[in-house]
Amino acid sequence: MTNSIVQKIFANRANATQALIVKHKDDIVAECKALQAILDANKGTDAKRDAIMDDGQFAWLYDEMGKPNKKGVSKPTMGDLNRGIRGGMLFVAEQSELFLAWAETEGMNKKGVCDFNNIKKAITPKPIKAEKAPLQASESGTGEGETETGEAVALPAPSAPTLEMLYDALDLLPLKEKVAIRDYLIEAIGTEQDELKKAV
Repeated sequence: MTNSIVQKIFANRANATQALIVKHKDDIVAECKALQAILDANKGTDAKRDAIMDDGQFAWLYDEMGKPNKKGVSKPTMGDLNRGIRGGMLFVAEQSELFLAWAETEGMNKKGVCDFNNIKKAITPKPIKAEKAPLQASESGTGEGETETGEAVALPAPSAPTLEMLYDALDLLPLKEKVAIRDYLIEAIGTEQDELKKAV
């Protein structure tokens, strides 16, 4: 038996209201950090699942049974909704200061915010769009993406937080969209490999 405010508010969508989220903000953060601590202390999918099930407070996240393995054993799995809730909980654990500031500040964008997706949108600062400078052809005739000496300009690699946010966003997507993204990446990687082989 669990006693989770996150389950009470977010797993049953009928209960989720912005006012309830704000009222229980400290309990939500505490639960999110507790889940993060369990996951950080364990390596591997099975170990994480076993630790969550043994702890009991977040066992409700595993609301489905997976297909039997080679030994005929089925293990609990998370459905799409609960996988999204887990991703949202980890986001709040990482961004607890922003979440609490959002909840405590009057006039913040709270209308209709009753799930983790909308919480992310409400508390994540919107990126400032940089003004694009008009492209000017130089006298030396360098192309776009080249320096005056003709060297290619390298784009910076994505930072670890950017990748983590991408992974969290992917966790929230329905299975159909994840499959579409996977298929696209497989095709794109295959095309790049083919081009590399031709170049060699």
